[in-house]
Amino acid sequence: NRDILKQHICEFPLLPSIPSLAELNNAIQEARGFMSLKDQLRDIVNGMKHENLNVRYMVACELSKLLYQRNEDVAALIAGELISDMEILSSLITSLLRGCAEESRTRLGQRLKLVCADCLGAIGAIDPAKVRVASCSRFKIQCSDDDLIFELIHKHLARAFRAAQDPIIQDSAALAIQELLKIAGCEPSLAGNAVEFTPQERVQLNVSGSRRSGGSNEVNDRGQKLWDRFSNYVKELIAPCLTSRFQLPNVSDPRLAGAIYRPSMSFRRWLSYWIKKLTAHATGSRASIFAACRGIVRHDMQTAT
Repeated sequence: NRDILKQHICEFPLLPSIPSLAELNNAIQEARGFMSLKDQLRDIVNGMKHENLNVRYMVACELSKLLYQRNEDVAALIAGELISDMEILSSLITSLLRGCAEESRTRLGQRLKLVCADCLGAIGAIDPAKVRVASCSRFKIQCSDDDLIFELIHKHLARAFRAAQDPIIQDSAALAIQELLKIAGCEPSLAGNAVEFTPQERVQLNVSGSRRSGGSNEVNDRGQKLWDRFSNYVKELIAPCLTSRFQLPNVSDPRLAGAIYRPSMSFRRWLSYWIKKLTAHATGSRASIFAACRGIVRHDMQTAT
C-alpha cells in the first residue's frame, strides 16, 4: 500500500495545517518525502487548477501561509536568474491572477479572490522581464460544428457538471451535454461501450449489427468519431447523458426584449440576457448548439463567455 501511495500522493491536494489533521499531514509528508520550495509551489499550481472551488480555496490559503513562513526563501527564488525558477513563478502568478478573476457568486468565491490578491501582495513586485504570464487562449469559433461541440463538452460542460455544488447547475450542464450529444449523432449504445476496440473489430461490429440506412450510418459514424475524441475520464462522466431525458421548458420573458444594461442588474444577469437574446436570433446549424446551452449560460460564466 505504501508503494501505491507514493505513486499517487502527488495527486492529493494540500490539506489545511490544523491540529486535527496533523497526524494525516505527517503521514502524507512521510510518503512524499522531502519537498523543496519549488516542489511545493508546483503542487500549489496544480492545486489551483482543481475543478472544485473548495479545493482551490484551501490550496490558496496554504500558499498564503507558505509565502509568509518562507518569505526569505521566496525572495531568493524571485531574485534568482534560473529559467526553471522563473517558469515556476510565471505559473504561480498566472494561477493567482486567474483566482482573482474567479466567479464570486458565493462567499467562498469572494474569499478566494481576496486570498489570491493577498498572495500576490506577499510575492511583491517582480521584474516583468523575468516572468511570462500565460494569456487566456480563446477558442476560434471558425470551426466545424463537431469541433465546437467537442470544445463545449470537453473544456466547459464536463467541468461545470463535475464541479457544480448546486443541483440546478449540474442538471443544466447535463441537459446541455445531452442535447449536444444528440446533435452530434451520439447514440445511447455508446454508453455501454467501455471497451476500446481496434478499427478491425469496429468494422466487424458494424457489419454484424442491425441494418441501417445510409443516412443513419453517417450519423452513427459522426457520433462515434466525436465520442472517440473524448478521454476515458470524460466518457465516464458524460455517459449517463446519452440516455438521460432532461427537458428545459421554453419560457418567454417579455423583459428580454432587449439586452440593455440597468444599474440594478448584475453583470452575470445582463450577460445571460444578452446571450439569450443572441441565441433567439441565431440561424443555421449553430442555432441548435447555442439553444442546447441556454440553461447553463445562466449559471456558468466560463461557458457563457
